[in-house]
Amino acid sequence: MAPHLFLYVFPFLLLGGFLVYWAGSRHAYARRRPAEQGDAAAWDWHFFVPCRDEEAVIATTVDRLRGDFPASYVWVIDDASDDRTGRSSRPSRRRTPGSGWSHGDAPRPGSGRARR
Repeated sequence: MAPHLFLYVFPFLLLGGFLVYWAGSRHAYARRRPAEQGDAAAWDWHFFVPCRDEEAVIATTVDRLRGDFPASYVWVIDDASDDRTGRSSRPSRRRTPGSGWSHGDAPRPGSGRARR
C-alpha cells in the first residue's frame, strides 16, 4: 500500500516544490535594484563580416556599417573566395578609427584572409 500512496503524493510534492521555486524567483526579480545605464561610447565596437564570393555586396555592406557606426572597427573576413571579394572591400575604406588593413596569407580554404 505504501508504494501506491507514494505515487499519489509525489506529483503534489513536485508541484509544491516548483511553486515555491517560482514564487522565490518572482520575489527576487521584483525586488532587484535597477541597473545603471551603460555608455556605448566607452566601448570599442567590432563588426566581423564573414564572406565568401560576396563581390557584389561587400562594398555596400562595409560602407553601410561604417556610415551607421563611424567609430567602430569593421573586419572583412574573406574565406577563400573565387571572385574579387577582397579587392571589392578595399575601395570602401575610409579614414575612421577602424580603417586599418591587415590580412593573413592562408594557403588552405577555411582560414581565409582577415581584413580590417
